[in-house]
Amino acid sequence: MKSERQHQEYQNVWYHPYSLHSQQGLNARSQRREHSGFLIKLEFEKGVYGYGCVHPWPELGDPSGEACLKLLVEGGENALLRAAKDCAQVDAEARKNGVSAFERLAVPLSHATIVGRGEGMVQAVDDAVALGFSCIKVKMVGADDELKSLEHVHRCYPDLMLRLDFNHCLSGGQVLKLLGNMSESLLRRIDFLEDPCLEKEEKEESWEDIRARYGIGVAIDRCLADWQESGSSFDVSVVKPAIDRVEPLMLNAQRQARRVVFTSYMDHPLGQAFAAWCAGVANERYHGIVDICGLMTHGLYEANAFSEQLGKVSPEWGHEQGTGLGFDELLEGIKWNNI
Repeated sequence: MKSERQHQEYQNVWYHPYSLHSQQGLNARSQRREHSGFLIKLEFEKGVYGYGCVHPWPELGDPSGEACLKLLVEGGENALLRAAKDCAQVDAEARKNGVSAFERLAVPLSHATIVGRGEGMVQAVDDAVALGFSCIKVKMVGADDELKSLEHVHRCYPDLMLRLDFNHCLSGGQVLKLLGNMSESLLRRIDFLEDPCLEKEEKEESWEDIRARYGIGVAIDRCLADWQESGSSFDVSVVKPAIDRVEPLMLNAQRQARRVVFTSYMDHPLGQAFAAWCAGVANERYHGIVDICGLMTHGLYEANAFSEQLGKVSPEWGHEQGTGLGFDELLEGIKWNNI
């Protein structure tokens, strides 16, 4: 994993549009249930192919899928396309050698990603605990009944570690008010707050208040590289290989003694596999700073042939079928459009 992976020249490129279906909105910024993206297929040399995934979240600032595809056709690049090409190159290198990219690679454990409110949240947590998860990340939406649900979950599972992801849906004052209304016991089980504050100018002041009053760390996801370059004080780097340049973020986290959590982009199973590969490689090279990750998100969508190959949602990554990042027969069998 180089700090700036040099893309190999490729001879041909194809794409395959896909759509994933969720039962509900998946974060505070999006209530969509239809989630579209496209796979890419690159031919690096005659008969040597690699595959990648482009899964935009326009609600979070990404360009649309149509814009990404147009840019790909024109030979341009953005963060999503660059990462998809990185994925395809990793995939092709392993496929060329006829091996799995996960061979002898230890992928870190994952938390469960929880969406929903009220009884929906509680049921999702029940299911996650039954599957063996000891840590969950709850997608917060700023609803009045969320605290009640969190307290209920904590009473049922007092040892369960909680990570709360706000996607910048609350102001710093609202976050502090939420924490102030929590029981002491619940506060002690919160691992960190991810992207907790809405307004940029209040972020760091609110982060300091959160740490000082409650001893809870802050995690940064969106625009992570910008926050690191600005010298901002936060505690956990949430790295998404679907959009992030991994190596510079790892080097910075190592220098700043920050924990790192790799997560998928709640994208296609191929994108999940790339995120898992990146997490495994980083865990080998940067001992002790890669924490429990968030790689097992295919259960948020209706099952399809690709997600079924990932197997059941569990804390352990178990997908090592086929060559490269896997899915050999499925990738060969879908319709590809030449560019």
